[in-house]
Amino acid sequence: MAPKRSKKAIEEEMRRQEEERKKKEEEDRIKAEEDKKRKEEEERLRQEMLEKMRAEEAARLEEEAPRVMEADRDRQQHLEEQQRAKKQQKEWVRFQQCYSLPDPRNESDLTAFLTIWREEEGYGGVEGLKGGAVVKSPMTCALEKCVYAEEVVSDILREWCRAAEGGLTPRQQFCLKYINEIRTVELDTIDDATAHLLAHIENEPSNGRNEVQNAWPTQKGLLVGFWGYLQSKGFRAKVIDFPSIGIGMELPKSIALQAMGHCIGVRVFYTSYDSVAFLSPSHSEVVLGGMVHVDLLSIPHFPKKIKGWTVRSVPPPEEAMKKLSYPNTDATTPASGSIQPVKIEYTIPSNVIVREPNVQLWDSQALTWCDDNIGEIAFDESTRKCSFFSLRLASFALTQDRTLDLPYSWWQIKARSATSAQLLLQGPDFLIAFAITEDGVQLEGPDRPELAALREQILSPADLLLQLRNCGINCLPNDHDAELLARRLSRPTHTENGENESKEGEAEGDHEDAEDETSPAAKEKNGNNQQQEQQPEQSKDAVNGAEGGGETVDGSHEGDSGPGQPRNGHVSVKDVGVEAKAYWDLSGIACCFDIASSRHNKKTQSDTLLVRVHDNVYHEDFDANDLDFETDWTPVMFWHNKSSLACAVESEEESADACTIPEGSVTHASLRLTLEEAGKIADAMRLRLDSPQTARFAEMTRQLMMLLRLCSFG
Repeated sequence: MAPKRSKKAIEEEMRRQEEERKKKEEEDRIKAEEDKKRKEEEERLRQEMLEKMRAEEAARLEEEAPRVMEADRDRQQHLEEQQRAKKQQKEWVRFQQCYSLPDPRNESDLTAFLTIWREEEGYGGVEGLKGGAVVKSPMTCALEKCVYAEEVVSDILREWCRAAEGGLTPRQQFCLKYINEIRTVELDTIDDATAHLLAHIENEPSNGRNEVQNAWPTQKGLLVGFWGYLQSKGFRAKVIDFPSIGIGMELPKSIALQAMGHCIGVRVFYTSYDSVAFLSPSHSEVVLGGMVHVDLLSIPHFPKKIKGWTVRSVPPPEEAMKKLSYPNTDATTPASGSIQPVKIEYTIPSNVIVREPNVQLWDSQALTWCDDNIGEIAFDESTRKCSFFSLRLASFALTQDRTLDLPYSWWQIKARSATSAQLLLQGPDFLIAFAITEDGVQLEGPDRPELAALREQILSPADLLLQLRNCGINCLPNDHDAELLARRLSRPTHTENGENESKEGEAEGDHEDAEDETSPAAKEKNGNNQQQEQQPEQSKDAVNGAEGGGETVDGSHEGDSGPGQPRNGHVSVKDVGVEAKAYWDLSGIACCFDIASSRHNKKTQSDTLLVRVHDNVYHEDFDANDLDFETDWTPVMFWHNKSSLACAVESEEESADACTIPEGSVTHASLRLTLEEAGKIADAMRLRLDSPQTARFAEMTRQLMMLLRLCSFG
């Protein structure tokens, strides 16, 4: 047993420990002060270096600005000269054809057209024939007016396309406003003709069952069918078929019970366009194949014959066509019976791609599409017939999510000649190919039969993408689509095991046993797989361009699963200014460079974007997704007013310095200066880059890139 320590020894030990503690605290304090001073000195030196670099960069950009402005001015001048010649040629053709439609660029012409149309009265007309004359029906005259109006709409849509290509948002709104007004008058015109038909229905031929049926087809996608029952008593279930317009219906007995005391009629009006798109432009669906408007109408009392006179009641204009609701909320008596669904069938145009048939009705109160009370949706690919049952009568359409073709997995522009290139765009379902020339853009793929007619046309970029959207592939995204896309991809999906899992994680782990990434099968698989991964935050340096911690629209950080492919489908929407700068510079070198997406682009902030370029003066076929040759590609970054090389390595999913500038490189006022400093522009390229002949081709490339929003959604 150890001897007991004395009180004095214990106190001495405590004193010694206290002295050691104070000594250590003093040493720690001194060390902390030294570390603080060292860090302050390092920060001071760093700030001095950054300030020096900022000054050098500002001076360099200021020195390069006149040269860049002169080059841009020359390019714009060459473009305007070529466009002026094209415009004069088109105007001369219009003059030779005695083109009489109102000028879509002139608001007074459009206003006068609408005013004259609204003030026109009367129906019917006389058409000269060899054997005499035939009087046109009011509905035929109304449809002819609507067909003529659609020609005006076509001109306005072309003007909208030009405004979209130029980024002129106010002009786009101007065009959409008048398209909406014209199509509203079209619907009013058809309503007026229908009211005239109801008021004079006794003149229409009827069958032995006291039924009136007629249809009015046109060649411009406007179809009207009418069926009327000239007795106020109920009827059994009716099958109505309009073979000339490809529409059919099955009316249940409950329709008559819900409208007791009325002679009822049913009008179907098909439009090849979306007539409600302007009422709620922010909804998340796009209409495929037009709309079918189904209305239940009350046939007014028949006129009376009194002493040779025909006495007809003339209601006020607003009551000339009385629409009945189905189901009728006022029909509360037991005789009204239970509500039974109406079967509706109509033909989808042959140029529309139908992936998953989804029919919705337009809720005119909430101004939104909804699928309530709709069931048993079916689409027959061979006959192009879409059928469904609905407990309500309203306006119906085949719809799909407007973000179904987003995000882009990867994209690449391949130079084919001095004035042509090919743009490959991998979406979730299709590999889309565009041929870009100085005359316009032509669709080359996908090789779907629905797109056969569209593939034969050379159109402006906006016109082609607009028609492609009407065919069922939407590649005209906007900033709002990023929010819709994030919500769609974050919704849980139901698996075969009954478990819910997020869509953005559904492809996780697929690459562990995949084929060689350079094989065609692997490329196709990589283009569709989506994985989820957490992107570590990085610092941002305002001078050297170091960017990181890119946030998606929901604030989360993301990685990706392959060359240029997002892992979870979220996108990083870029500022319009930086996109405009990048697309202007990139389109200027597209005649002798290949341009491709980078997987690291989504890790940059909204004011920075990252792409890859590859010199291709001899127009060879390079594959941007072949990682065996990734070092042949040069990553470049863009800001609003400058560009630079980048350190991104495409084969690395995580790269801390992906968005930093390589040692020895600096920013420049244009991409061409950046590439010249890096020695990427050979003498053979300069003549081609400076040639006035490439101006229109470069503009077509720029417009297509801007409309597709390649760097925001791919």
